[in-house]
Amino acid sequence: MDDIWIPGLTLIGLGLLFVAVGVPLVKGKVKRNYVYGYRTRQTLRDDRIWYPVNALSGIWLIWGGLLAAVIGVLLVLLRNREGAAQLVLALGVPALIICLGVGIYRGWKLARLIDEQLHEQERADRSERA
Repeated sequence: MDDIWIPGLTLIGLGLLFVAVGVPLVKGKVKRNYVYGYRTRQTLRDDRIWYPVNALSGIWLIWGGLLAAVIGVLLVLLRNREGAAQLVLALGVPALIICLGVGIYRGWKLARLIDEQLHEQERADRSERA
């Protein structure tokens, strides 16, 4: 099963890329923009939403990257054991997809929650002034 090198090395590289992209998000180093980060209507509108949502999403991206790298390393290590390599793929790839999906969902939920809280605060401020 020498052809397992390609997916193994690809997953290692993808994992490292996810970690490299996630770390600046977690550290709050990425300003609001239309290219890089968790971009939704809410996050692009307000830094108070952008930074916490991107920090949370960055954590999930790092976990996904570590998982992808581990899957890739296991594939390379198990390249001569076809059944074991297939098992790693069968369990690892869905786990990776779930991890990334949960990160996306959690970011969306957090963006909505913060947005609702900000709107409630703005309504309360307006009613106090009135």
